Parts: sequence; C-alpha cells; structure tokens
Amino acid sequence: MENKGFLNMVKGDKVVWIVVLLLIMISMITISGSTSLLALQNKGTRLDIIGKQVLFTLVGFLAIFLCYIIPKSKPFEIVSRCCFIISLILLIALDAHIDLGRNFRAVEFNGVYRAISIKGFQVHIFEIVKVAMVMYIAWASKAIKQDELKTLRFFSNMQFGKAGKKPFAWLDSEWGIVSYYVFVPILTITVLVLPGGNSSAIFILGVMIITAFVGGVDSKKIMFLAVAGILCLAACFGIYKISDGKMMTRIGTGIERVSEKPTVEEILQMKDKGLEGTTEYKKKMMKVQQPYSAKIAVHEGGLFRKGVGGSTQKYVVPVMYGDFIYCYILEETGLFGGILIIILYLSLIARGVKIVQNCHDTFAQTSVAGLIILITSQAFMHMAINLDMGPLTGQTLPVVSHGTSAYLCFCGAFGIILSMSKMSWEATSEEERQADLARGRTSGEPLEEAAQEAEVGQNE
Repeated sequence: MENKGFLNMVKGDKVVWIVVLLLIMISMITISGSTSLLALQNKGTRLDIIGKQVLFTLVGFLAIFLCYIIPKSKPFEIVSRCCFIISLILLIALDAHIDLGRNFRAVEFNGVYRAISIKGFQVHIFEIVKVAMVMYIAWASKAIKQDELKTLRFFSNMQFGKAGKKPFAWLDSEWGIVSYYVFVPILTITVLVLPGGNSSAIFILGVMIITAFVGGVDSKKIMFLAVAGILCLAACFGIYKISDGKMMTRIGTGIERVSEKPTVEEILQMKDKGLEGTTEYKKKMMKVQQPYSAKIAVHEGGLFRKGVGGSTQKYVVPVMYGDFIYCYILEETGLFGGILIIILYLSLIARGVKIVQNCHDTFAQTSVAGLIILITSQAFMHMAINLDMGPLTGQTLPVVSHGTSAYLCFCGAFGIILSMSKMSWEATSEEERQADLARGRTSGEPLEEAAQEAEVGQNE
C-alpha cells in the first residue's frame, strides 16, 4: 500500500492549519516575554504565566481538534440555533450584575462589567457572543432560505376571538421572517453589549450585519438594519444625555477618548506647575501613557533593531501582552515581524474565500465567511489601534494576545472553519470521483489508462 504521508492524511485547508499553528507559536513566544508586569501584579513569575498559557494552548488545540473531527454540519446547526438564547441570557446576567457568590457572578473591570466568574474562572462574555452570533445568523440564513421556520409559523397562525383574527399573520411575510430571525436578535444583542463598551457594541453590530448580508439577506433589508442599528445607538446616547451621564456610562468614556485626548504638552505643563500629585494629572497621565509608550515601542523596533527579549516598553505598558501585543511584536522583531503577522491574516482571508466557494451549503458558507470576517477584522482593528490610527477599544489580537476565554473562543472558531473546509473538500472529492466514474474512469486510475480502456470499449 502506498504511504500517503502525514500531510496527505490531514484533511481540510492546509493553509488555514499552517496559519493557526503559526499564530499559536507566535502567541507562546510573545506571551513568554511580554508578561513581566502581569507576573508582578499576580505576585508570581513569568514561568507561572507560561505554564498556564501552555495549558490553555493545549485546551485550545483540543477545541480546534474536536470541532475539526465532526463529520457533518448538523451538530453545528443544532448548537447554532440556540446561540442567540445563550448570548441573551449571558448578557442579561452581565448587565444585571448578577452575583450568586463564587459559583456565578459578574466581574467588574475599570468600572464596567464584561466578564462572569464561574467558580473562579473568568469568562469574557463579549468574546463568546461574537462567535455565537455569527453561528446563529448562519443558521437563520439557512432556515430562511429552506423554509425551516416551524416556530414562527405557529405564531403567525394563532387565531383570537370568534372572528378568528390572526394578529401575528404579518410574521409569515418576508419582512416578518427576516425581522423575527435576524433583525430583532441583532439589535437586541447590540443594545445589551453597549453598557459594557461602545467599541464592542459597534464592532459586533458590524460583524453581524456583514454576516447577514453574506448569508443572503436582501441588500435593502440590510440597509434598513444598519439604519435601525444606528438609531439604537443614538437612542442609547440620548439616554446617556438625559440621565446626565449616570446611565450608559461607557458612552461618556468613548466621547472622552475621541474628543478629550490629552497631549504630552499638557502633561508637561501640569508637571511644570507642580500638579504631579493631583488626581487630574494622574488621570491624564494614564490616558497618555499606554498609546505613547506603544508609539515608542513601534519606533524603537525599526526594521530589525531589538531582537527577541529586548523590549523595554513591556515594563511601562500595563497590558502590553493583551491590547498592545502587536506593538510588542514590532518592538522586538521590527517591521519584518509586523509584516509576517499581516501576511498570516491576509492568507486567512484568501483561503476563506476559497473555502466559501467550495462549500455546498448556506450554513457552511455563511459560518465560514462570518468567522473569517470576525477574526481578520478584529486583527486589523487591533493593529490599526496599536499604530495610533483610532481610539483605544480593548480588542485583542486573535489567538496571539494573552487570554483565556477569548483565546478558547477563537480556537473554537478556527476549528469550525477547518471542519467546514474538510467537509467541502470531501464533497468536492466525491463529486470528482462521481464525474470520473461517469467518464469511465475508476477512482485512482490514471487518466491515460482510462482513456485507452474507453477507446478499446468503443472499438469493440
């Protein structure tokens, strides 16, 4: 028997495999060197953090593998159908600041609630919601196309009174169906995310709208959804203004980051006036410290200047290992390392387009496209903010930045992409085999021999 080799045994898109493995390797290297301040904060050593990261890397790779080996898309569809309800429950619990003790309670970071602690393990809810809503919209797109909407039809056929009126009959119309399964979930999730962060709400809204468009929702309805999303954000801004900043407080934070960003000159002037010990000076210093230290890291990186282990800004930027990991990569590896990261995510886009083209199912096409859009758009947003091309958002670099639940969620997303690529490859291979058999060639038989046998058969 011919030995096919290990690479030939790996099914699915090999480029995506290479990309995710390289990103995991880069993550291990960068986190091992960028977490000095984190180790001090936790009163431990970097070896402790590296050990935990190795554990999460193994768990993340297990998540990738478990998704990859699923042979059919049906299990993904069943889970995806429940993803909106799961996201809704988690966000309501987060916004309600639920506290059931150590077993289940909302956790506050910098004055906002973004995570839920489950028996001491912190789960960042927004990261789960990103992936979950992409999968839900993929299921909804297929359900709408194939008319698998039994629940909605039950409500639309409900009769009331002696006359048998159907007040919910409009739900059975095209607009009713799209509104019930797509518009309402998207807008609801956006509003529930907003209290925890403006950027996260806008980003998740954008990803969900693009995924719905890829899934086949009409462009006119997409425009309506976009306008409705903007109106929801405007309404939340109105609530912030009416409550004098007591509600929707993150809107005020976003406004400050965009319009009230202090400069180095202001800091130096306050220092000259002897105001270093004041609360106002400390607040302005915190706002300036991270972005300007990130700029220093990029500048000092140059082309190949510092080398691995040579970063100095990792001792200045508190979250260099998370929100500013791209700056750390640029500081230590220079322009070469920065370009390598960009190439990896661009390769993911290119392969994603190819996988979507080969998928034979609306759910598979939409889920792959949505997850690729989610991963790459967050990656390039992270890079742009690290290069001071936008206000701080706290978006991490997928599968590279230090993290726990966020890391695992993106690993799961890569596992789904690889699983779908494997299914599309197998379907395409089966079609090719059937076409070969139809032309008189058995599977694995060389074309020349098949052509000769066909010619002999015709002559006989």
